[in-house]
Amino acid sequence: ALAVGDEHLEAGIVHGEQGRPDLAAEAFERAVSRDPTRIASWVNLAFARLALGQLKEASQVALKARFAAAPDGSAAGSAAALGRYRGAVAACLLSVAEEFDGGGGEVAGSQAALFFAHALAVDRQSLDSQQLASAGLALFFHGAHSEAVATALGATASILDVRREGLALLRGALERRRGSLGAGGGATQTAEVGVTGEPTSSTGAPPPELETLEDVLRSRLGAPRVHKLRFDRDQLEYLASRADDPEERRELAAAANAYRSVLAKINFKLEGGRAVGAGAQISDAALLEPLGSLLGRPLKTRTGEHWPGEGADVKGRVIAADLGPADAAWTSAWEAGRSPVVVVDGVLSPEALEAVRGQLLESTVWFDGAKPNGYVGAYVHDGLASEVLLRFA
Repeated sequence: ALAVGDEHLEAGIVHGEQGRPDLAAEAFERAVSRDPTRIASWVNLAFARLALGQLKEASQVALKARFAAAPDGSAAGSAAALGRYRGAVAACLLSVAEEFDGGGGEVAGSQAALFFAHALAVDRQSLDSQQLASAGLALFFHGAHSEAVATALGATASILDVRREGLALLRGALERRRGSLGAGGGATQTAEVGVTGEPTSSTGAPPPELETLEDVLRSRLGAPRVHKLRFDRDQLEYLASRADDPEERRELAAAANAYRSVLAKINFKLEGGRAVGAGAQISDAALLEPLGSLLGRPLKTRTGEHWPGEGADVKGRVIAADLGPADAAWTSAWEAGRSPVVVVDGVLSPEALEAVRGQLLESTVWFDGAKPNGYVGAYVHDGLASEVLLRFA
């Protein structure tokens, strides 16, 4: 609903809908000048600045939107005061964060972490799995040394606290992907944001993810190849053989049997260990229906696992090798016009190597199976994230 009585806000929304962000921005500027406490005007102005490619100005306005209803500037007070505009302000802050995140560089990364932190503080439940993952990576890599980030989160300015928050977000992203998290939170109406079009949810709750097998195949994985199904079957059999808990062992074995039954119906042959033939890539959702609750969803994972080693303790180190000589050799070869090839053995400490191997073997997050030549892929933003990996990634 439009804010009746504010012709500048209404005019700005009309200009935005007509694809004229410059005129929209001018109208929204007049609206915030008239009433600096009206959150909707600030939100719309921020989106107009983003549409004009004015990221710096948009970021300043987005913070005005967050704190417009809390003159004292306190993080907790501003979030509580947003009321029905909470979802819209979070969307505004997220849009700014994602623009910074795509810009590259240390400064842009730090700004991305800051705005992700503000969005989290305003309305964590509105983030979908991809946004949670982006926020987690930004906090881990760029928010650890920023007191402003910790303040926005309402936490202490501890590097470990912010890193652990990033890890928790990465695990939350995987749980959202799995569909194991509910919408949560109370209903919050969407503000009158006219520049960016229709909101995805009028309640501010995250949209449901991976509802059907068709959704999984279309938006997440692509049509899987036979080698991906064989890989999943083998990994589940391995995990079932090592499970101590009887219930977990039965669950994993049942999942492996589901893959085995589907593979038995597919016409393919192996050449050199690779699946070839008409059935090498499966696009028939009906054939894959027995795997509907398994494809694209992690059954077991070590995502978000904390690495206990800290400081100078040898057992806590991730990198064991001295990489200085290798770096010097690589640089020298490059400057001399030669193709630099440097081999370094024993890069990871034994403890770190064991942790990485365990994560790769025991995490069912190898979601990318649509590529040929026996390739399966897992990615840091989509389940392959633990502190030991992120420390040397």
